[in-house]
Amino acid sequence: MLLALTLLLLFHTSLSSTLIYDNVDPRIVYSGSWQAFSATGGDDLGGTLAFSNEDASIATLQFTGTSVTVYGALKPIGTWNMHSVYYLDDLPADGFIPPTQVTSEQHRLVFYSSGRLANGQHTLKI
Repeated sequence: MLLALTLLLLFHTSLSSTLIYDNVDPRIVYSGSWQAFSATGGDDLGGTLAFSNEDASIATLQFTGTSVTVYGALKPIGTWNMHSVYYLDDLPADGFIPPTQVTSEQHRLVFYSSGRLANGQHTLKI
């Protein structure tokens, strides 16, 4: 089983504020095969998560600001082949590959962080 991403939330900072985007926010545009599910009992924003088993699935967020961070969750417990890849402004930025053995659920893990960006319009694709 390939679990490409369990998306918890995205946020970016501009010069004066921090905005938080939950996985159900309409500003995150999903293409491909994404599934949302209730994540009760965890520490997930809004109590929901989104994931895809397809490499071609994409989640896109356009934002104006100086950074973006993606948080995720590792669940359920088991052996998985999980990964996610991040593109910032159409350039490959980074990938996240957790351990193949998930021995306990983990929430609000940093999957990707852009670092400081020039203040302006940016596009993050996952």
